[in-house]
Amino acid sequence: MLPMADNGRRYPRLEINQPARAVTGNAEHQTVVRDISEGGAAIVAPHAMFANDQFLQLHMAGHEPMKGRIVRELPDGFAIEFEPLDDKKEREKREAEIAAFRNIVKSDEKY
Repeated sequence: MLPMADNGRRYPRLEINQPARAVTGNAEHQTVVRDISEGGAAIVAPHAMFANDQFLQLHMAGHEPMKGRIVRELPDGFAIEFEPLDDKKEREKREAEIAAFRNIVKSDEKY
């Protein structure tokens, strides 16, 4: 069993408020990633552009694209669950991306 975050989630969430592009099929939308974890993210975006179970790629400047699917609607957008990664190298890569976000947030908190 995986450790639970303090709030009952499988992975701790990190607030980042990072601009991102959500790509679905042939469409691309400007969004903001409100928070992120190894398992998913909360995205701020108009509801009409997206639907539950829709697959998308999330692109953030300076980071690898992350694939996932929309799992629920939020008051100001939606939540995505990242694709499970069977490959150890891919999992380590995703963990490194999340660690990079943590480092950015920590350095921003110093100022």
